[in-house]
Amino acid sequence: MCYGIIRGFCFLILLLNSLPGCEKDRQLQRVQFNGNAQGTTYQVIYLSEEGASFQQEMEEALAAIDRSLSLYLPGSLINQFNGSDRGIKMDRYFREVVRKGQEVSELSDGAFDLTVKPLVDAWGFGEKRHTQVPDSSYVEELLQAVDYRLIGIKGDSLVKKHPGVRIDANGIAQGYTLDVLAGLLEEKNITDYLIELGGEIRVKGRNEAGRAWRIGIEAPPQAKDESDGENAPALLSRLISVSGKGLSTSGNYRKFFESGGKHYAHTIDPRTGYPVQNQLISVTVVAPDCITADAWDNAFMVLGIPASFEKLEGLPGVEAFFIYYDAQGRVRDTSTAGFQDFYLN
Repeated sequence: MCYGIIRGFCFLILLLNSLPGCEKDRQLQRVQFNGNAQGTTYQVIYLSEEGASFQQEMEEALAAIDRSLSLYLPGSLINQFNGSDRGIKMDRYFREVVRKGQEVSELSDGAFDLTVKPLVDAWGFGEKRHTQVPDSSYVEELLQAVDYRLIGIKGDSLVKKHPGVRIDANGIAQGYTLDVLAGLLEEKNITDYLIELGGEIRVKGRNEAGRAWRIGIEAPPQAKDESDGENAPALLSRLISVSGKGLSTSGNYRKFFESGGKHYAHTIDPRTGYPVQNQLISVTVVAPDCITADAWDNAFMVLGIPASFEKLEGLPGVEAFFIYYDAQGRVRDTSTAGFQDFYLN
């Protein structure tokens, strides 16, 4: 997710029809359920010989993750950390998210940064929303406490090197949550599933007809081909199929405000303190797990296309699809060569 609170704007949608394929050798039952979690919705689809529902176990896991990482839940570990001067003892959820966040921060040269929360709040994209542009001197002041190197893991604790450090895990927590839920299913020997949370997806295997799951990546609804005034051409709406992967999309076109004739998107560059200004509309990332996809879609939105492609060369197993405005303001797309292997159209 982009730095903010709710990820409901993501472009990934489920297409539950099937590709031609072979029927399963054994009879499996389709199990499907959905609910609300982390300020958005989730749905789970999987195949099981017994047809058992694991919704209660999954909702218990969702609640446990909220107690660790939710900024909306009073007393959560993340709120305890943000309110402390020195740090706190972590649980496993907190620890795994912080470790991945620090890894991506270092690899992205700070384009992804868990300590971005003071800036998110200042620009009105935190728990309390507003549309006021912060003073530049205030942004400079906040930047003194925004740097992933200002937090460190010592044993089972996360410690601060500056008392003003506050963290926001919304750019990574939903992807991590899907990995936890997928792990629960695999512990039950479920190998065919599709799990979606707020637009993020973790998928493996095939559907009940023994056919590949299909996932659509939608172009922004306002995208037009200015040459003829029609809706965006087909190249801007991709149909893909993957298995054993996590998928995450981050975008800028729904969460923003305008002030003084300027457009301020909710993706904050933690290095400068300001909303990003580049040609990107959205980034979809496919990775071996969803926490990786979730973190890097944020980083790529900040980095922009050329720098993202440079980073991708050193990220085996990570592929990306970009929708952007070209120099004439037309909507276009591009992707890594590996992402094209997922295309169905």
